[in-house]
Amino acid sequence: MAIVSTIPPAAIEGPDKGAVRRAMERLYLRAVFKLRPSAVRSLYGPKLRANYADATFGFYVRADYGHFLSELIRAIRQPFVFLDIGANQGLYSLLAAGNPCCVSAWAFEPVQATYDLLTANIRLNGHEGRITPIRAAISDIDGERHIHINRGHTGVASLEHSVGDDASETIRCMSAGAVDVTLTVDAGLPILVKIDTEGHEPTVIATLRETRLWRNVQALFFEVDTRWYDGEQVIRQVVEDGFVESYRTAVSHHFDVLLQRP
Repeated sequence: MAIVSTIPPAAIEGPDKGAVRRAMERLYLRAVFKLRPSAVRSLYGPKLRANYADATFGFYVRADYGHFLSELIRAIRQPFVFLDIGANQGLYSLLAAGNPCCVSAWAFEPVQATYDLLTANIRLNGHEGRITPIRAAISDIDGERHIHINRGHTGVASLEHSVGDDASETIRCMSAGAVDVTLTVDAGLPILVKIDTEGHEPTVIATLRETRLWRNVQALFFEVDTRWYDGEQVIRQVVEDGFVESYRTAVSHHFDVLLQRP
């Protein structure tokens, strides 16, 4: 059985919130960014530790990433495991943990300051027992690498490309063997994987395909930027493993794709 048997129309078209609700949201956001409280409830639902200097935090609070993935996670009605690779401050792990059917979530975030926000948000939402944060990147080596970081936009940290800032940080990387040792997942549970690693997606997917966990992966959602890699080639490789493409956004060179085992 596919982990997501149907994709809710709201996830594709966006929820019809109505004029009153939209007006209330605008007032709420205006108050948040004026009063700047230390913790903020995102329009997606989870509470977040304030990080006003960061663009990604603003996207989280305003629900600027759209509603497809958030609604997909909420729609799952069978026990599942969530694997969040490039978790950033943890929005999607928090959404998964908020679904009663989520048995466990594993959140990989290698950048120290962002990882600290991730763990703070896990505590803030009371999900310490459901989300396991891991300060590492999934890659093709066991060891250390330098990652490019942008102090004003945590969501663009990249192992592959400069991100408009001279800053970098040494992080830990985990290969397929290390992932298998670290993740304790019931062999009978389906896994939903979300990957957002700013150009490192092909390496992450290749590594996952080498793990014992891969046979449990029922749905794979990831970001493609054709300036960074050949997304169609990566999709074909996953399709060879029995997946089918069930959703894609298309905006110029950048899109998200969902592949599922039928």
